[in-house]
Amino acid sequence: MPPEPEAEPTRITMTFAGDCTLGTEESFDYESSFTGVYDAQGPDYFFANVKSLFEQDDLTVVNCEGVLTDSTSREDKEYAYKGDPAYADIFARSSIEAASVSNNHIYDYGWNSRGDTINALTEAGVSAFGDEIVAYREAKGVKIALIGANMLSLGLGIQDSMTANIRAAQDAGAQIIVVFMHWGTMREYDPTDDQIKLAHAAVDAGATIVVGSHQHVLQGYETYNGRSIVYGLGNFCYGGSRTLGDPDCYIFQQTFTMGEDGVELDAAAEVIPCLISSDSERNNYQPAIAEGADKTRIEGKIAESSTGIAGRG
Repeated sequence: MPPEPEAEPTRITMTFAGDCTLGTEESFDYESSFTGVYDAQGPDYFFANVKSLFEQDDLTVVNCEGVLTDSTSREDKEYAYKGDPAYADIFARSSIEAASVSNNHIYDYGWNSRGDTINALTEAGVSAFGDEIVAYREAKGVKIALIGANMLSLGLGIQDSMTANIRAAQDAGAQIIVVFMHWGTMREYDPTDDQIKLAHAAVDAGATIVVGSHQHVLQGYETYNGRSIVYGLGNFCYGGSRTLGDPDCYIFQQTFTMGEDGVELDAAAEVIPCLISSDSERNNYQPAIAEGADKTRIEGKIAESSTGIAGRG
């Protein structure tokens, strides 16, 4: 008898997008705000241009930038972002399975608004993770750990807790360990030295991939010890601004091949340039895959930042 054909290796495709603010700042005009657009268009509008991409992968992960709560106790800050708890279903209906809650807007409506957000996401079937919460998902029999950390207040001081979470995920049997960082300097296209140090420390501790956002602009990516580090995905579905600002962002998609000893190195990656809005004149809160001159421009910005990162290695 001919020998049995070798089984195909298991491959896990994960998709990452940046800051998603499913809500608005109370000072914004209602009609042009995320809330106004939701009331006019419904929940399936926002990710309509990318949903098919998200549906084809094994796991899609974003950052939930803001709170989903009924609280009226707004924090005394310039911008506080709030959406109805029902908005969590926007993620679920768009094949977004997990969201980090580790960021500088997760307490915008008081101490309990973080818990409200986690509850809303969980009830919608979306895995919430960040800081002390490590979430676990399974795809094709592979256990995936999701870790989130906010570098903005403590800087490199979060390294010990981040490393402890990575170790805990290893002990729990996770074969793929994702670290989603909130970090960097606002509107800076290049990561700081501390971002690079922390990202390298995460990989050294056992992270399979490190991704990040916060800067409101994109930053490049690198491969370090065979693992991808994405320093800045940019805004994505961003209710935090009615105007475009810098509309450029990207989706990072990686396919991991499982070997006998875990995830093989140098996984196949795809960078997908995007815009935060499908309207070139204003933010309509409907991100779109970039084409033509927009695609070329975004690719150039990613390449320039990535080249600078490589030169600092």
